[in-house]
Amino acid sequence: LPSRPTTGRFKRLPFDKLMGQHENFRALNPEPSDAIYQGVKNEFKDIKVSEMTMNEVLNFTSLDGPYGNAVQQHRGGRRQDFATPVGKYQLTGTLIREIIRDSDLFSKEELSTIKFDTETQDKMFDWKVNDLTKNKTNSQEILSVLKNTWVGLYNAEDHEILSAFKAWKDGYE
Repeated sequence: LPSRPTTGRFKRLPFDKLMGQHENFRALNPEPSDAIYQGVKNEFKDIKVSEMTMNEVLNFTSLDGPYGNAVQQHRGGRRQDFATPVGKYQLTGTLIREIIRDSDLFSKEELSTIKFDTETQDKMFDWKVNDLTKNKTNSQEILSVLKNTWVGLYNAEDHEILSAFKAWKDGYE
């Protein structure tokens, strides 16, 4: 049997499975790359974030835009207690802005042309996991940063998260 490649999407499969299970977007959106906050899904049913440019996603995920306002209302109007998640990893608007600011994944010019498609979402996820865990030396630190970034992972078992992280890391290096 040939060994399975450890690059590209294969290294993310364990995380993809966990995100699908614990963020619950697969049941609500047949295309995970287009997932948005489930509580307002019906209001934005024609939205396909994977077809948007990065700039369009930045506008869509603005906390004071229509999507942000809808999420805030659904969450009970607690401004400090809401986010605007999009895509298969439920990257929030705030997190997307951090990745753009802190990484070299995109030039300012590219933000108007690069699509927020599966490939872009995967690259952003990879970059963020690497950034979060690069100086972490033990399992508790790794679990803490991953769960604090992806709250859906609070519902996963620690061993599942660590197993997905190990598979990701083995494929990353």
